[in-house]
Amino acid sequence: MQAIIESVAEASKVHLIDLERNGVQCAVWMQALAGRSECPLELLKITTVGTKSKSTIEETDMLDLKEDLFDLEPEETVVIIARHSLRSMLARPDWLESLMRVIRNINPCLLVVTEVEANHNSPVFVNRFIEAFFFYGAFFDCLEDCMDQNDPNRKVSESMYFSQGLQNIFSAEGEERTIRHRAFFARFGMMEEELSTSSLYQASMVVKNFACGSSCTFGMDGKCLIIGWKGTPIYSLSAWKFMPSQLCFCTEYSCCVGHSWAVSRAIDPNCTFTKKNVKKIQIIFMQVIECRPTEEKSSLAPIIHNTRQNQQYP
Repeated sequence: MQAIIESVAEASKVHLIDLERNGVQCAVWMQALAGRSECPLELLKITTVGTKSKSTIEETDMLDLKEDLFDLEPEETVVIIARHSLRSMLARPDWLESLMRVIRNINPCLLVVTEVEANHNSPVFVNRFIEAFFFYGAFFDCLEDCMDQNDPNRKVSESMYFSQGLQNIFSAEGEERTIRHRAFFARFGMMEEELSTSSLYQASMVVKNFACGSSCTFGMDGKCLIIGWKGTPIYSLSAWKFMPSQLCFCTEYSCCVGHSWAVSRAIDPNCTFTKKNVKKIQIIFMQVIECRPTEEKSSLAPIIHNTRQNQQYP
């Protein structure tokens, strides 16, 4: 989030596009914008892309997503967040190309990517097995240290998410396998941005707030932040920009902004948009773009929920 905050430091109109539906981090981001003393924020817009069904969005993979669905406006500074949403597409390059064209046409000032940091894509089963053994072993060890055995969230994580991941690694072959995104960005003229010292410091400070934070490890692989558990890499976080020669000269997550605002207030009851730090802020409850089957055809088309609402904070 610190990298995003820095990228929009001089922007008065900000549009955050989240390719997943997870608003918890948006709450932290909104708090940081509220405390900004310079360059008062005039417009804050958050758009989430997703579906209530994970399997549905994996089928559509945003093939029908177009930039005009995002209600982009002139002078907006756009940031896009992609959390684990690209790795399921590289096995089908046309899906990833379709999404990348949309991103390129939107021309964000920053694209933040979080992905699994493990080679689960080797065609050799033994290699995949070893990678999965260490990767999921670190996750299970993390749950053992941080959560009670009877915790319902732990049961869901183990029975649903970890189980599906292991099944995909061990049983799927060829085009059925989901693989990682990296190295695809070069075709679209993207270059990796170096994470600032303040971003890394902020990450370390957040970890220290948790009892098991000492087991969480950080490392750098070039410009990419590697997040691990007791030394075992789990996730990578990187920030990307389009090279100037590749830019297209066009105008420029369950959750919505309303939920994020409620979470923000719960985190810090004193977090307030006032005349002192914000001249005028317009929170827009943007549409959640969902993908659902249409009755007329087997393909899946995005449906926009017209739940737009404005709130003014003086």
